[in-house]
Amino acid sequence: MDNNGITQSFINLTNALDYQKYDVTVFTNTPKSHFFHNYQKLNKNIRLIFRTGSPNFSEKEQMLHDKINKSGHITSLPEVAFKREAHRLFSGLSFDKAIDFSGYSFYWSKFVAFSDSRVKMIFQHNDLYAEMTKEIDGKFPHKKLTGVFELYHYFDKVISVSKALMTINSHKLSKYIEAEQLDYLPNLIFLGNDFVSEKKEEALFNLNGIYSFINSEIRIFQNPKVNSVFEVKSFSKNEIVKVLSTKKVQDIIFVKILVNDIYLGWVEFSELKFSGNETKKVVKVKKVASIVKKQNFLIYQNIPNFFPGEKDEAVTETKYVTQQYWFVNKVLFTKQGKVAYISNGLGIKGWVRYGALNRFHNLANKPYLALGFLIHNLRNKCLTSSKITFEKYQFKLRKNSTSYYSRPKGLKFSKKLEAGFLNQSLDYSTDEQQMVKGTWWVKTYNNGKFVCWLKLADIELIDGISSINKNENSFDDIIQKIMSDKKDKIPQFVNVARLSPEKNQKVLIEAFAKLKTTGVEAKLYILGSGILKEELETKIIELNLSGSVQLLGHMENIRNFLSLMDYFIFPSLYEGQGMALLEAMSVGLLPIVSDIPTSREIVAGGNYGIISESNDEQGLALAMMKALKKEEFSSFDLESYNQNVINRIKLIL
Repeated sequence: MDNNGITQSFINLTNALDYQKYDVTVFTNTPKSHFFHNYQKLNKNIRLIFRTGSPNFSEKEQMLHDKINKSGHITSLPEVAFKREAHRLFSGLSFDKAIDFSGYSFYWSKFVAFSDSRVKMIFQHNDLYAEMTKEIDGKFPHKKLTGVFELYHYFDKVISVSKALMTINSHKLSKYIEAEQLDYLPNLIFLGNDFVSEKKEEALFNLNGIYSFINSEIRIFQNPKVNSVFEVKSFSKNEIVKVLSTKKVQDIIFVKILVNDIYLGWVEFSELKFSGNETKKVVKVKKVASIVKKQNFLIYQNIPNFFPGEKDEAVTETKYVTQQYWFVNKVLFTKQGKVAYISNGLGIKGWVRYGALNRFHNLANKPYLALGFLIHNLRNKCLTSSKITFEKYQFKLRKNSTSYYSRPKGLKFSKKLEAGFLNQSLDYSTDEQQMVKGTWWVKTYNNGKFVCWLKLADIELIDGISSINKNENSFDDIIQKIMSDKKDKIPQFVNVARLSPEKNQKVLIEAFAKLKTTGVEAKLYILGSGILKEELETKIIELNLSGSVQLLGHMENIRNFLSLMDYFIFPSLYEGQGMALLEAMSVGLLPIVSDIPTSREIVAGGNYGIISESNDEQGLALAMMKALKKEEFSSFDLESYNQNVINRIKLIL
């Protein structure tokens, strides 16, 4: 249930089902807090079963299972064990139909393949052979998809999300699939009414912790209401205040508090100063774990407060060390969550959110195992920062400053930039500083836009200014700028996709730079999150496009944002179907797509939009120039499209 197209497709499908006809059970992982909102979107009629406990495998069964997981190939399959495990997880339930909607993981596919079900189906959301051979940073993240392919003969139907994709996968995976298994079911498209950005959306955070009073006289409310009865009481600033619960009323945050462990009532949160988390317990452990790769976390020098709006001093970022193993020595439980003290055995150590860790191994009485993990870390050693601070201040460049980099020198994705794009007469600002190999580097902004990293020795603080406003443009500011650009008739291009190699955004940015060299004044917005964020940011800086290209992160319910755009550009090297492309066409954007079978199918061979003559920088630039000529294309009918999909759902189910 991550933030991706498969999750959105699944939510759309389950919300279209007739629950008078279907009784639906969804088997999934235990929700992680940062993806919980996706579970809340599921239809209320759905019954959820979460993966719990450990499999009851014998030693031999576990060995066979691990061998398949490690190799991605099935030489000997412990069918009895998998059937027993499916029976345990599903509490002995039988199903008319069992569907593996993801189709990306042997771990999950086997439960459906060996469930007690009359009909078993598995989905294909992409060109899976291309996914299996995809290389990212020297790694092949989906190389073990063969384990899923070799399970296909246990399924009655193998369903692609477009007719074109069915043809692609049937050809490339013909050794695994029989013709009678093949079918296709396109994605349903339901557009949300409002857009919510990652940068804009902030749920009411957990404020539990220890505080002190800012002032000596405090208003104590009987109830968390704006016009509630209150009395004024006097307190020392040394009183220990604990927050029990939180309620927001008309933009005012009220908190229920204890003072010196005695219940007092409700106060306005603005009256309190944060002092730290309340520790519930500390558990010593002896484990090793991996770092979650889909997100970047900070490793903190001291126990972090995690206080909203503030960042604690850190050691480094996990994105640089995802290939290393981490020794976990203790786990700290607070009311705001769990943190773990970790070390890689090579000098990097500190506190990290417990959710940043996965794939734990017990090291108790296993010194040989610990040594093996340490040797692995030595082989995968890399340069990282040794300290990160988050001070905010403004500065100017010193004369003869030349050390301009996309990241602090020596770090992954770090590249030296041309010296000419900064101006010594301008004011710059920072909100983050990193020490790398004994040298301090300053993250530099101009007018709220990130431009580069500078050596601290190359800047001069502006006298009399000790703090600055938030550097990054607020989402409201971005919308206002878009509205202003539209009034000035500046073309607005948008791409919505995961930041991943197959989405071809690096070439898109290069093509946009080529478009700009023709004298076209235009803007490009890229919506999505992913592992290539750093690399794309570097490319934007290298090409001097900071004022024209922006990465806006993941966004939900994008209909209103898309309606502000003029053109949707979709340069993917391969796709399953392209839900974002369908969504953009549904709100009337002219699509510009790469020449791949699934996108060609969606734009009806060019009837609905422009197909690039080649999937490279030159081809995309020419396609964008063609779009600016305002040719007429047919309109996409979303209602008719969805009705056809619903008819196919009835046919397949």
